[in-house]
Amino acid sequence: FNKVVYVRYFPLTKAIYTDLYFKELIQNNIQVEYLDVTSLFYPDRVPTDSFDFEGTVKIDSYKQLETYLKEQYNNSTLYISIMTFEWRVFRLFRLFTKFNLNLGVFARGVFPNSAESNKKLKITRVVKAISFDRVKTFCANKITSLAKKNGFIKPYDCIFKAGKYGYFGLGIGSEIDIQKAKIIEVNTVDYDQFLLHKKLPRISEEGYIVFLDQYLPYHPDTSYFKIKTVKPEPYFKEVNGFFDRLELATGKKVIIAAHPKAEHYKEFNPYNN
Repeated sequence: FNKVVYVRYFPLTKAIYTDLYFKELIQNNIQVEYLDVTSLFYPDRVPTDSFDFEGTVKIDSYKQLETYLKEQYNNSTLYISIMTFEWRVFRLFRLFTKFNLNLGVFARGVFPNSAESNKKLKITRVVKAISFDRVKTFCANKITSLAKKNGFIKPYDCIFKAGKYGYFGLGIGSEIDIQKAKIIEVNTVDYDQFLLHKKLPRISEEGYIVFLDQYLPYHPDTSYFKIKTVKPEPYFKEVNGFFDRLELATGKKVIIAAHPKAEHYKEFNPYNN
C-alpha cells in the first residue's frame, strides 16, 4: 500500500498518532491521512483535545465522504478503522463495502477477561437493565451482525492483533472477521511503550507505588456513550485519603500515572500534588 487512511469518530489525539505508527509510516514514505468523521456521529462535540496533524481530513456529511472515496486510489490504499463495529457505524461501513475498500483494524485494546461467570447474577443484571433503548440497540446490533455474516457489510481484510483473544474488542461480528482476515501479530500498546522506556533512569531507587489513573470522573467517553460515572469531589477525597494512609504505612511515595485524556490535569492537580 502507498497510502494509509485512519478512520475514527473522534478527533485525532497524540496517543493515537503515537500508538498506531503514524510517524513510522511517514518515515517509510507512506502517505498518511486521518479521516475525522466526528460530525457524522457527534455533531455537537467541541474538539478540545485534538492533535494538530496536517493529514487530517474532516468529513461533515456522507455525501462529502462519498466524494472523498471516489477521488482516492483505493486499490493501493489501506483504510484502518479505529472504531468499535456496531449498529451506529452501519451506514459508514456500508459505504466502505460499496467501494470495496481494503479494510484493516487494530485488535489490541482489551485486557484479559475470565470466561467464568455467575449465570444467575448475569441474568439478573440483564433483566434489571432492560429498557426500550436497550432493546432497540440489541435488535439493531443483531441486524448489523447478520449484515456482516451475509456479506452486506464487508469484513476486515487484515487484523493487527495482539494476543490470542485481541479480536474480542473489535465489536459485533468479530468471530467472522477473525476467520476471513489476514492476521498480523503486533505488540500491545503497553509493551511498545515498555520497550521505548525500559532504559530510562528510575524515579526513585527506594521504590515507589504507581496508580494507573483512569480519569474516572471526567473521562469524555462517559458523555458520548451515556455511561454513568462518579462525582469528582467525593472520589478524589476518598482516593487521596487512601494514598495518604498507604504512604504512611509503607514509607513509599505514590506516583500518579495520568490517563492520556486527562486534559483537566493541565489546569489543576486533584491528587494533592
